Amino acid sequence: MKRVAVIGCGWFGLPLAKSLLANGIDVVGTKTTAAGVQLLNEAGIDGALLTLGDDNCAFQLRQILTDVDALVVNIPPGLRRGERDYLDKLQLLAEPIRDSKLRLVVYVSSTGAYQQTEGRLTEDDLVAVDDDGSAAILQHAEQMMQSLATDARRVVTVRFAGLVGAGRNPGRFLAGKTGLAGGSHLVNLIHIEDCIAGVTAVLRSQYSSHVYNLVSPAHPRKDQFYAQAAEMLGLPAPQFSATSIGEGKVVLGDRICSELDFDYQYRDAKSLLA
Repeated sequence: MKRVAVIGCGWFGLPLAKSLLANGIDVVGTKTTAAGVQLLNEAGIDGALLTLGDDNCAFQLRQILTDVDALVVNIPPGLRRGERDYLDKLQLLAEPIRDSKLRLVVYVSSTGAYQQTEGRLTEDDLVAVDDDGSAAILQHAEQMMQSLATDARRVVTVRFAGLVGAGRNPGRFLAGKTGLAGGSHLVNLIHIEDCIAGVTAVLRSQYSSHVYNLVSPAHPRKDQFYAQAAEMLGLPAPQFSATSIGEGKVVLGDRICSELDFDYQYRDAKSLLA
């Protein structure tokens, strides 16, 4: 793997690009502003301006994908902010990818693609939903990206659990809130360093499954975990209702460990709070 393109050098994409560069891989990365491109160039990354939806974005994409071995598609869906054009943005990638000589596409998705609210879920337990909710949008996005696979091109989806690290401290997520549901449910989280290592393992692999969950093996109770997280920051603990029962949805992420050269470094609740 000599050259990788990262579409979306934000909270995750930029540290990923820097890590790849530090390991001897040339990286081209995209930002939506000229100032962002300059920051990439200053970091040694080949910065490119790209705004999906602009009139010339197809041309820009083809330029970016020239002489690139692998592509990481890391476009935050923005579904919690009410953005509904995510699938339209991804569709703009399709034709340039089909016309490219890419051997591997890694698509960053989310465990939000699971509609289920109970049970222990592997990569094979995704239940198709037919509505316009967030899970359905993420499922359609995964299908769209997988349709770009050919005999010469692998497409691998990585589903990130809830993201922590690099400024995202779980102690701030729920601090001071009251009347919260699901206190007995187990949490599904992943540290950014494990995200970087997991995607890098996929990029370095010659063979792989078409989808991996990236979820820490640590699944503490929600009420206990977030109370401890808030306490460590000196913030008021969240208050959960006493009616919650059961573990809720537990997403399992051990397939990538058994198939690729990867293991989780943030394996317990304490490390996720560090």
